Amino acid sequence: MDSLATFGPIDPQINGIPARAILRAFETIEERLKKEGPRALTAYMPLISKYDLSWQKL
Repeated sequence: MDSLATFGPIDPQINGIPARAILRAFETIEERLKKEGPRALTAYMPLISKYDLSWQKL
C-alpha cells in the first residue's frame, strides 16, 4: 500500500456471519420475549445455542 491508500470499513464476523446481524437478531429476540414472555423462547433456542454469549461483554 502506498501513502495515499486507505482501508474500507471493517466488518467483524463471528463464524462467517456479520457481528452486527447477530446483534440485531438478539435484539429482536429480546424485544419479542419482552412482549410475549418466555413461551416465545423455544422458537429461538436453536439460534441462541449456537453462540457463546460471553463475546457480548466485549
